[in-house]
Amino acid sequence: MRRFIFSCLAIITGLAMMTLSASAGPLSAYRWEARPVLVFAPSLGEAQLTRQVDLFRQSSDMIDERDMVILLVAGDTGDPFVRFGPQGLKLLPPSSRPLNRTLRETYSVPIEAFTVILVGKDGGEKKRWSKVVDPRAIFSAIDSMPMRQREMREGK
Repeated sequence: MRRFIFSCLAIITGLAMMTLSASAGPLSAYRWEARPVLVFAPSLGEAQLTRQVDLFRQSSDMIDERDMVILLVAGDTGDPFVRFGPQGLKLLPPSSRPLNRTLRETYSVPIEAFTVILVGKDGGEKKRWSKVVDPRAIFSAIDSMPMRQREMREGK
C-alpha cells in the first residue's frame, strides 16, 4: 500500500512539474509551434545586427520552412522585433511580447554582447553563437534535430 501511495505521489509531482515548466518562460507562446532564434545586440544600429538581418532576409523561404521566428533583441528595454518570412520586420502582437530585459536575463546575455541563440520547439536552448552566423549553420543545427527530421519525413 505504501508503495502504491508513493507511486501515485511521484506521478502527480511529475505531472505538476511538466505543467509548470510548459507554461513558464518568456518564449512559452512559441513552445511546440516555432523555433525562436534570438539575436541580441547592444542597439538597433549595431553593424553585426544589420549584417545578421541581411543574411536572414536572403533566406526567408528556408526560415519559413523550418518554422523559425527571428526575435531581434536590441538594448535592454522595450520590445523585440520579429521577422516572419517575406513580410519583413514587424512588431510582435502585444499579447506575445517578451521584454528585452527578460530575454537578456533568461539567457544570460549582457547588454554589450552580440549573441545569436537557437531555441527548439521544446523551449530549450539548442545552440549559441557569439558572432554573426551564416543561416545555413542554423538550418543545419535544426535539420539534425529529431523533431525536424520527423517533420521532413512527414513532408512538412
